[in-house]
Amino acid sequence: MFAVPVANIIFPNNMFVLYSLIALFGVFMTISTFIGIDSITKVSYLAVTIILLFGCISIIYAFNRQSIDIITSFGKGDKINILVGLEMVIGSYISGAITTPNFSKYGKNPKFIAIICFCAFLLGNGLMIIFGASSNILVGGSDIFNIFTYFGFEILGIVVLGLNIWSSCDNGLYSAGLEFENIFKVSHKKIILFSGFASTIFSYYLYNNFVDFLSIMNYLLPPIGVVLIINYVTKNDYSNKNINFINCMAVIIGGISAYFLKFGISSINVIIVTSFITIAGSCINNKIRNKGGSENYENK
Repeated sequence: MFAVPVANIIFPNNMFVLYSLIALFGVFMTISTFIGIDSITKVSYLAVTIILLFGCISIIYAFNRQSIDIITSFGKGDKINILVGLEMVIGSYISGAITTPNFSKYGKNPKFIAIICFCAFLLGNGLMIIFGASSNILVGGSDIFNIFTYFGFEILGIVVLGLNIWSSCDNGLYSAGLEFENIFKVSHKKIILFSGFASTIFSYYLYNNFVDFLSIMNYLLPPIGVVLIINYVTKNDYSNKNINFINCMAVIIGGISAYFLKFGISSINVIIVTSFITIAGSCINNKIRNKGGSENYENK
């Protein structure tokens, strides 16, 4: 997402430069994540400020320079099904929300953290969608980077794009480290190094298949979020650390249903199917437990 557009500006069609930029950016991103949450926080402060400031300025500048009828500009260029577009938008919010606990745990006030996260998703994701739509209308691209380069501000565009990708990648890599640490009981720093190396190796392939990758995430991530929310609301006790097969089946079946159900919005279908399986399975499991407990009590 960073190396390809930058390489196309510096040395177009030069694969050595492209792979060098991918490796260099991957190393810096992995190191900043390895250092810890303090490094991630500083990068995020800088990235959010610059992206918000210059993103808004670039759009205002572009609209002042370009005389465009916004209504008639929609629908031009490559088209996707409206349901696919809704899947991507809804899925992006869900995928971001699932990683929130990895950072909200550092907050002292749960209610304040909840408000901050809600505003961050509402404003942050909303602005990114606005930036992308504006870029497509104005210059035919999909990122504010295209606006910068269109009007000759390549250096500024590279800075904004780099900070945007960097702040997204290190947050995702840090979340992966924490999650796998909980599963495999291995230091998250070791996992960060391994994941950073692997993601750098496969990044160019994912870039060329990014829409397909997002579609897969839209199938896999919503079921996990649904299971987490339902178990939190119902206050299920998992202190014994045993595997909950009902939750596992709900996630698997929910993800599969998103792929095979061809009507409606897949993200919404996933939420409905996963919710039904989780709630129904929990009710059946509780009845079996209560019945078993009653029989044991009568035998005694």
